[in-house]
Amino acid sequence: MKAQYLTGLKTVYVKIMTVIVGNALSALGRFDKQAQEEIQKIPDNYHIAMITSPQGAGFRLKVTDVGLFELVESAPSRAPG
Repeated sequence: MKAQYLTGLKTVYVKIMTVIVGNALSALGRFDKQAQEEIQKIPDNYHIAMITSPQGAGFRLKVTDVGLFELVESAPSRAPG
């Protein structure tokens, strides 16, 4: 019982953290000039995904034509491909 409870808490924690990290990265270029310079080196429409497991929490970012990250999906259901 305790192990199930802890597993559930870990799952919720990972989901919350991926939402926070995804949103933070999407906002990064608007507030940090150095980050914006680095993001602008990445080709337009380039997608970056972080997924914790095939059915786990994650996010997908896209580089826009103005050199910013855009949060495309806050919880992709599977790895791109």
